[in-house]
Amino acid sequence: MTMNTLWFLYTVALFAIALISCSLSLAVWMATRRRDCLVSASGFILYAMELSLIFFDEYARSKYEYPQSFDLPLTHPWESALLSVLFTGALWIWMLMRLHKDFGWRNAGIPIALYAVAAFILVPKEGMSSTLQQWAYWIVRDLTVIGSLGYALWCYRHTESEAERLDLARSKRFFRVACVLAACIALEDTFMILIYRPPEDVAFVTQFLWHMSERNISENLLMVACAVQLLRKNQQVLSMYFSHPPVGAPAAPAPVDVPRADAPADAGDEGSAGASVRRKIIESVSAGGKEMIADELESRMMLYSDARGLSARERDVLRELLHGKDTQNIASALTISPGTVKAHLHRIYRKVDVSSRDELLRDFWSS
Repeated sequence: MTMNTLWFLYTVALFAIALISCSLSLAVWMATRRRDCLVSASGFILYAMELSLIFFDEYARSKYEYPQSFDLPLTHPWESALLSVLFTGALWIWMLMRLHKDFGWRNAGIPIALYAVAAFILVPKEGMSSTLQQWAYWIVRDLTVIGSLGYALWCYRHTESEAERLDLARSKRFFRVACVLAACIALEDTFMILIYRPPEDVAFVTQFLWHMSERNISENLLMVACAVQLLRKNQQVLSMYFSHPPVGAPAAPAPVDVPRADAPADAGDEGSAGASVRRKIIESVSAGGKEMIADELESRMMLYSDARGLSARERDVLRELLHGKDTQNIASALTISPGTVKAHLHRIYRKVDVSSRDELLRDFWSS
C-alpha cells in the first residue's frame, strides 16, 4: 500500500469510531434523556468535523505543501479555531457533568470564553503565522485538555461526598490512560513543530510529515480511548435501562423469576404499568458483565440518594426496588415489615416529588 492509501484508511477508521460513538450516545440519550449523552455526542461529531477538514484538504489537494515546515498558515484557520473552541467546550462541559458540578456561566462560560479568545488570536492565518505561533496555537489546546484532567483530579481529592468519590474512583484506569495520552499530545506537538527537522532528500519521511502536519497520533489515540470507555459505560446504562424501563419504554425479555402477571400490585403501583419496573438486572446479563453493571447501578443509586437527601434506610429500600423486588420481598431482604417498607417508599416519593414507582424510575434515569 502507498502512504496515501494507509493515511486514507486511518482517517476513515477514525471517522467511523467517532460517528459510532456519537450514534451510541444519542441512542442512550433517546432512552434516558441524560444530558451528558448529548454533550458526548456533540464532542464526537465535532471531532469528526475537525477530521473532515484534514481529509478534504489532503484529498482535494488544497493543503499547503509544507512537509518540513510549520511556518505557514492553516488552510482553514477560522473554521479550525471555531471547531477547536466548540470541541474543547464540549469536553469541558462533559467533564463538569462527570464531576457532578454546575455548568453555568462561571464554571463553563468563563473558561470556554478564555480559550476562545486565545484560539482566535493564536490561530495561524494569512499574514500572521510562524512556527512559534503554530506551536502556541496547538499547545494551548493541549494544555486545556491537561488542565481539565488536573481539575478532575483536584475534585476527586477534595470532594466531601463519599458517593462521588466512589463513583469517580471507578474511572481510575481510564483517567491514568487519559493523563498519559494528554501528556504525549503536548510532547508530540512540541517535538514535531519545534524540534524535529527531517532530511530533505528522503521522500518517505517528507510524505509522512506532510500527512502529520495537521495530525496528532496521541490525540487520535485519546479519542479512541474515550470511545472505548463510552462504549463500556453506555453498555452498562442500556443494560440497566432495559432491565428497568419506565412506562412506555421497550422492556427487556422477562427473566424466569419475574413476579407473575397475576400477582397483587403493591401500594403505589399503577396496575400493569407498575409491573414494567419489576425486572431483575443481575440475571439479565452474562457472568462477565454482571459485576460491572451492578457496580454502575450501585454508584448511580448512591449519587441519586445523596442528591435527594435520602436516609441510609431509604437508600436500602431504593436499592432493593431497583433490583425489581416488590414490597414483600424488600421487607424480607431488609428484615422489616411490609408496612415499614411502604412508609419508607412514601417518604422517598415525597423527597423526590413523585407519586409512583414508575415516576420514581423516570426521575432516576433522567438524573
